Amino acid sequence: MIVTLIQLGFLSLLLVTSNVLLKLHFNAHPLTESLNLAVVPTTILCLLSSGYAWGALISITSAICLWVVMINQHPLSVIYPMVSLSYVLMIFADWAVFGHSITLTKLIGAGLVCLGILILSR
Repeated sequence: MIVTLIQLGFLSLLLVTSNVLLKLHFNAHPLTESLNLAVVPTTILCLLSSGYAWGALISITSAICLWVVMINQHPLSVIYPMVSLSYVLMIFADWAVFGHSITLTKLIGAGLVCLGILILSR
């Protein structure tokens, strides 16, 4: 069970990391136009030249590989709810990286998510 929790924690960190890196990329290179076929090639080239985007791609690919291993070893009904831990971690990553506030409402929500994970993991 400890190995499973470590795997789930690492999976959640990978998911949070990939989203933070994508947000950093788009903060530096915002989409100024709505995404349509004319801007797709430019957007793809911009993503391919971004370290943030490559980091996000590596993080999400690693998360997928770890998830494949985990669903092979554990009941999906047990491990899937635990991935919600990434929602809780994202609140703190958003605060640490982007300086967004952590409100009481967010903390209560995070506590409820953790309670739900605890209940569903039994």
